[in-house]
Order: sequence, then C-alpha cells, then structure tokens
Amino acid sequence: MQQIRSPNFSFREGYKPEICVIHITEGNRKSVISEFSSFSTQKSSHYLVCKDGEIIQFVPELLSAWTQGIVNNPTNEIVIQHTKSRININNISISIEHEGYANQPLTPVQYETSAKLILDICQRNNIPLDCGHIVKHNEINNWKTCPGIINMDYLILRAKELQNPPISLIPPENAFQISLLKRILELYQKLLALLQQEKTLGAARNWRWPKVRREHLNNFPMCAVCGGIDKIEVHHIKPFYSNPELELLESNLLTLCESGKNGIVCHRAIGHLGSYQSINKDVIVDAGWWKEKIVNRP
Repeated sequence: MQQIRSPNFSFREGYKPEICVIHITEGNRKSVISEFSSFSTQKSSHYLVCKDGEIIQFVPELLSAWTQGIVNNPTNEIVIQHTKSRININNISISIEHEGYANQPLTPVQYETSAKLILDICQRNNIPLDCGHIVKHNEINNWKTCPGIINMDYLILRAKELQNPPISLIPPENAFQISLLKRILELYQKLLALLQQEKTLGAARNWRWPKVRREHLNNFPMCAVCGGIDKIEVHHIKPFYSNPELELLESNLLTLCESGKNGIVCHRAIGHLGSYQSINKDVIVDAGWWKEKIVNRP
C-alpha cells in the first residue's frame, strides 16, 4: 500500500467509524493524487483503489477525510439519524475511492482488492458487512451519480466470502491433482470460448461456471419467457465478457430457452434482440411482458 498524505483532514471529535462509503473518482490516478494533495481543493479520501489493484492511502483512519460533502435527501438510515443530530458524516465514515468513471465497470482486480480492503476496514472497526454499513455516496447525497455502476452486492458478497473461506476437504496428497484439474478446466473453457465465438465473443468462462450453470438450472428449470423446459440455457443479464465479476452471481442469471417453442428462440430474441452480439438491457421486463402475453393469448 502506497501512502500519500493529504493536507485535507480533521479530527473525528470523539466519533468512531460506523460506515464505509464507496466512491468513483471520475478521473485517473494522477488527477486524484493531484486533487487530494492540494489544500485548495478541500477534498480527500482515506483510500484510492486503482485500476491495477494498487491501494493508495491519503488519510489515516483515525482522522476524518473530507469526502462526503453535502448531505441531501439521504436514504441510508445511519446517515439519516446522524444528520438529524447534526453530526458531520465524515466523522463517522471511512471512504474508498475507485479509479474510473461512473459509466464504466471496475476491473476484476479492483473488485477483488476493494473487497479485501472493505473486509479489513470492517474487521478493524467492528463495522457489519451489509448494505446498511457499506454505503454508496449517492445514499448520502442523492444529487450524485457516484459510485456509478459499481456492483455493491458483489463487493459485499465477495468480502463475506473472504471473511469465511470454504474449508478445504482435499487431502494434501491430492492437491496437485486438483490444481491440474482446475487448469485443464480453464483451458477447456478457453477452447470452448473460441468454438462459441458467436455467443461468448471469445471470452473464456470461469472454470467454476459449469457447476454454477447446473445449480441454476436445477433451481430455475423453465424458460422465463415461454415456460419451456427443452434446450434451456442460462442467460447473463449483464454480459460476462464485459462484467467478469458478475459471471457467477445468481442475481445476474436468467433461464431462457432455444427451442423455438412459440415461433421464436427466446434466448436469442429476448435475451439478445436477435443477435448474440447484442444485449437486451431490459431483458427482465421484456421476459415478463412476453410471458404474460403468451399466457393470456387467445
């Protein structure tokens, strides 16, 4: 972790951190360092998670960073209560900036680094790992779009996974075989991506994908559009080739079929608007609309 001290801080006035606030920088690392290093900007943050996974600390956690700014129509309950008591939200928060822009996803290494940092902060400050304590900036000021499209659910879920890693039941003598099998699965997914270029755009799936796919289809065995059970596929609501951190997330999966049962291939038509190289951002709404039409047709 690199440390660059910002002149923009104050004492916590006896308060302790209760929330961790997530931000997007709307700029690159160089511009953020310049902004937080100048007293004239009156801005800072405790941490910056860069695109390559590097962490820069600008303000020690014992002090308040000047990050949250104006409180306007807050939706977070902790912020609401402290605002009623006229308490500066900077005094009860730790802030994490992420290098990037509001309309762009974080890099996979940013998600992983940020989840580890969030877990570390929460464990040291006794902050619960939940959406009430890991807060988006626009839950403090609803004028803001910050932190953009950062997937908060995934960040919290990943931090919890790191907190409680699965216990390995693999005997040490089998570790090499398991590692080799994992590598083989990864190579298989890369080969499969090339063979299914039309659907995957050449992006290799996570080696755990077959298991996640199987479990999803066991839980949701019918097409969300026509209710069919033949030739069902798992559709990613947000494409995994541009959002790899969402590939295995249950909330990003939807069952669609390729049977052509009702004259259309639901996966291609509803999920991809007729072309696997396209993505339907409204797939959930459209699937529900078409399902209702099919159920109530004359």
